[in-house]
Formats: sequence, structure tokens, C-alpha cells
Amino acid sequence: MSEKYTHEALVKRKRIFVAVICTVSVIFIFFVIAAGYFLYRHDLKDRGNRLNLSGVQLKEQTGDFLKQYISLFEMLSEIEAVRQKETGELNELFKRLNQRFSEFENIAAVDEAGFFFASGRPFDISDPPNVSHLAFFQKAEESGDAYVIMNPHVGPISHEDVTGVVVRLEDEKHRYRGLLGASIKLSHLTNKWAQMAEKSNISLLAYRGDRDIFFSEGMEESEPDNFFSCSATNEICEIGKKQFLHKTISLGELSSKAVLLSEYRFSLISGFVSNPHYFIITVIFALTIVVLVFMHRRESAWLELLIKSEEKFRRFFENEPEYCYMVSPEGTIMDINKSALDILGYSKTEIIGKPVITTIYAPSSYQKTEDLLKKWKETGEVRNEELNIITKKGKERTVLLSAVAVKDDKGKILHSVSVQRDVTKRRLAEENLRKTAEELKRSNKDLEQFAYVASHDLQEPLRTVASYVQLLQRRYRGKLDADADEFIAFAVDGAKRMHFLLNDLLAFSRIKLLAPDSVETGDILRQTLTDLRVAIEESGAVVTCDALPAVIGDRSQLSQLFRNLISNAIKYRREESPCIHITSEKKDREWVFSFRDNGIGIAPEYFDRIFVIFQRLHTRDKYPGTGMGLAMCKKIVERHGGRLWVESREGAGSVFYFTLPIKEKNGYDDRNR
Repeated sequence: MSEKYTHEALVKRKRIFVAVICTVSVIFIFFVIAAGYFLYRHDLKDRGNRLNLSGVQLKEQTGDFLKQYISLFEMLSEIEAVRQKETGELNELFKRLNQRFSEFENIAAVDEAGFFFASGRPFDISDPPNVSHLAFFQKAEESGDAYVIMNPHVGPISHEDVTGVVVRLEDEKHRYRGLLGASIKLSHLTNKWAQMAEKSNISLLAYRGDRDIFFSEGMEESEPDNFFSCSATNEICEIGKKQFLHKTISLGELSSKAVLLSEYRFSLISGFVSNPHYFIITVIFALTIVVLVFMHRRESAWLELLIKSEEKFRRFFENEPEYCYMVSPEGTIMDINKSALDILGYSKTEIIGKPVITTIYAPSSYQKTEDLLKKWKETGEVRNEELNIITKKGKERTVLLSAVAVKDDKGKILHSVSVQRDVTKRRLAEENLRKTAEELKRSNKDLEQFAYVASHDLQEPLRTVASYVQLLQRRYRGKLDADADEFIAFAVDGAKRMHFLLNDLLAFSRIKLLAPDSVETGDILRQTLTDLRVAIEESGAVVTCDALPAVIGDRSQLSQLFRNLISNAIKYRREESPCIHITSEKKDREWVFSFRDNGIGIAPEYFDRIFVIFQRLHTRDKYPGTGMGLAMCKKIVERHGGRLWVESREGAGSVFYFTLPIKEKNGYDDRNR
């Protein structure tokens, strides 16, 4: 070991670094405290200035709001009708102004004695209201000011907080002749206050005396007394667990005051980040401390980490359930874990130092193992390569090999760490599955061949039997006894039913998805109704539909599907004429079709049975058929990748649903062919 890594040297260097680190850290702490205080005061001042600006905006909004009405009433005071006190004309004008300005509670004019002579709201001309006793009238009369702002109060008409603007009426000689003005709803002004408070992110309380005029939304949840107490403190007040900056301003026009509060939260980190000078100095200090700590720890930490890493790797290597071993660049085994020894049947002494290819792997994998060893030396890794290993007793197992190279500082390969995952059971399962699939494929083919033979090759002998039985029926009817005629009739009927059954069985066996193409289901429905015209007319059926989509499928099979479903709805009808309604709906990646009828319905316990071949719920005398129609429908739908089901209640009609996937023609899924 080098002298600089001796215990004494490390202790000495450690003391030096500790002293330097402590000195720099103390300086850094003092810097952070001083800079933090400065940033706090600067941020406090900046936030206070913004709150002051909000107060100025609030006063300007209030003044501008009232000035617009002062200007309006000054103009109105100059019109001749006001000078002449023409009550009728002014009442109509003031009524229109009330309608025009929704913020007006009422606009009116009074004479020098305080009696109304015009108003936007009706009043008794013979006994007009008098306002001479009200404060605003007395103030306007005594002060001689051109206009007067009313104190906020509850309006007698709107029952809302209102103020008012009145201007003096004077004749040509500037003699006092009365007042003209309006009561104005404060909500139109306080809405502007609320918008300003929300935009500036502040809370606002306006009051006159002990009467609250306005609370911003955030302040309504707290007690007003807390906010009034803030005005007596310096800069920051605490309400609950929060701190607020505050400012109290006078709204002279309304003879009111307002308290503006802004929640104050100072983040030292945000302050440092937002100030580039402090941020750079802080980063330099921090980096200096980090570098010093790193230099201090470098000489001793690497050995500790190396020992811990070796221990961790050794625990992983020995306890890993997969087969692990190390191989030298020459291909000899350097180490191997317990899992590999247990499966191979060797002891550690029997296998260490032996060539990996001939010791572990089966002869069938020798060449591939040599190729992988060369690849590992060139690229440094091997991933998921399938090989066969052989145990001491000669039993072969299949594994997936992954290996990575361990290199020194100069990039030279020291050894490999190889992991083998045993996939013998999985390969056996895959092989069994493949054999089962092949057996199933052969079985399906045999079943299709059997169905074809049963339905096609039996047609000829059946026709022969049917022909001769029918010949017996024609030639000997009435010549034998009644029992013979009945037996022959049974034989003829049985031959016919066998003929229909074989035809349906042949059609069922031939259902395959042969020619998928873009198909307009609306066209299919129209052709189906044409084909079933006779049955529809005889039964008086009414078939309606919504707009039907284009789908990808086999036209002839979809036609058969529509024909079978509509035919069933007509066949299994009640005494009244059948009504059939067909709809479609797009859900996710499929079309859902429904065929709704008003027929006899189906009991729930038969919902699955009706889709099985040759299964019937009724006698042939009442409802003729072979029991193959719905089975064919189910097979057609499933061949198209969809589902078929029914919802029904006995005596209340049925709804047959089926789905067809939404796919492009060139991307059609033909797995069910």
C-alpha cells in the first residue's frame, strides 16, 4: 500500500480536511443568515409596494365609478325639461334610464323643499315623497357643493347596499332649485373590487363605522375582528397560523375605509434562486464544501465500498436460485454457485478449473457454446441464448444463458459472470401445447370432413329412399289399410326432415370467413326484405331500421345472418302482426347490432340452448324447422370475430344482439377462417 494510504496519513489528512470544512461551513452559515435577512427585508418591501399599488387602484376604481355618474347627472341637469320641472317628460326619461342602467335603484329629482317632482319609479303626484330630512339633502343644501355622495346604506327598493350621487340644480342666476341624482347599487362597484382583489391575489374588507360594506371571498371565512386588529400592528400580522401584509386606506367618496391584506410567505430558497448574485455565491460555497468532503472521503471510502460490493455480490452469487458461474477468458470455470452445483451433481472441487464447454454443456451445444464464447470476448455480453446442459448423471436440461464481461481499469476482460435460467419445464409445456394444437387442428379437420360426408354423401341414398317411399305413397294410397297409409306418410315426412337436416348440416359445416370485403349492411337488409317479401306480406310484418353502417365481412354469410334473424322474428310471432326494429351502435372498436321483435319471447333458462345445433324449444307441428338457424347465426358472427346473445322475457318479445369488429379491409383479422 502506498504511503499516502497508510493509517497515519489518512488520520492527518482527515484532520486537515475537517478543519477546512468546518471553517468554510461556518462562513457559509453566516453568509446564508445575513443574505437571508436582506432578502427577507427586500421581499417584504417589494410586497408592501405592490399592496400600496393595489390600494391606489382601489381608490381610483371607486373615484372613476362615481365620477361617471356625476358627469351623467351634470349633463342631465342642463336639459330644459329639468330646468322647467316637466314631471311627465322627466318621469318617462328617468324610467328609461332606470332600465338602461341596471345599477340604478332609482333616479329622481327633488325641488328646493325636498319634494319629488320626477322619478324613474311611479309616485303619487298629489302627495310626493319628501327627502328634506335626509342627511344627503341637508348636506347638499348647506354645503353648496356641486355634487354630494350619499353614505352607503340599505336601499328601500332593492334591499341591497347602495350609495348615491346627487348634483345641485340651479337656475340662470345660480340660485338653488333642488337636486338630481340616483341611488346606485354598490354591487356593481364591489364586483370591480373583487376582480381587482382576485387579480392582485389580495383579500379586501370595506366598512363604514361598524357596518361592513364588502368582504372578498377569502376573508369571509375568518372573523372581521382579526383583520381590524391587524391595522394596529407593524407590517405583518398573524391570523391563525398565517401571516399577512396589510394596508388601511380611506375611501373618501364613500366616507368609508378599506383594509387590504396579502398573505405573506417568505421562502429562503426561492429568494436565493431568484437573486443571481446570491445564488452563484451559494452554489460556489456549496460546491467548495462538496469538493472538500469528496476529497476527504475519497482515499478511505473506495475500499469500504469495494468490500461491501464484494460481499453483496457474493451473497447474490451464492443465493441466486438460477445457475451462476464465472468463466475466465480461456473458458475455464473460476467459480460456481450452489444452485448450479445442485442441478449438475458436482462438488465445487470437481468443477473449478475445468473447461466450461465440455464440463457443463451437452455435446449438442458444444459448437454454439464456442461461438458464444467468441462473441462474449468481442462484445462483452451474451443475452438469452438457448443451450443444453448435461448433469453428472447424463441428464440434459434446457437453459437460457446471459453473460457479461468484468473488466479492469484498462478495459481488459478479467472474467465473465454468467447466469443460466432453467427453461426445461417451459419448453416441455410449449412442446405439449404444440402437439395439443396439432391434435385439435386434425380433430377439427376430421369433424369438418365428417359433417361434409354426413350431409353430402348421405344425400344420394336418402333421395333414393325418399323417392321409393313417395312412389309407395302415390301407388298404394287407399289400397292398403289405414295403418299402412299412416306408416308410409310417417316415412315420407321423416325422409323430408332428414333431407332438410342434412342440408342445414352441410351449410353449417361450410361456414368459413372466405371473402372479407367492405359490406353495406343497409344493402344487405334491403335485399333480405326483398327475399322474404312473401313471408312478410303473409304475416303482415312491419320491419323498420335506423341507419346501418358499412362493415368488413363476408357478404353471403352476413346476408344469411340477417335472413335467419328476421325469419325467426316472423316465425315466432304472437297473434298480432310482428314488428321488427333493427339498430346499430358504435361502441369502442366494434358495431353492436340489435334485432328487436314483439314475438312470443324466450325464458331466460333457454338463452344458451337456442344457439346449439338441433336444439328446439317447440314442437315441429307448431313451429316447423331443424333447429339450425341460430346455431348458424352464432357460427357466422364468431367467424367474423364478434359475439351473439339474446335478451328476452317470455311473452314480451326478444332482442338479439351481435357485434362486428371495426377494422380496415387491408388489416382484417382472419384468424377464424
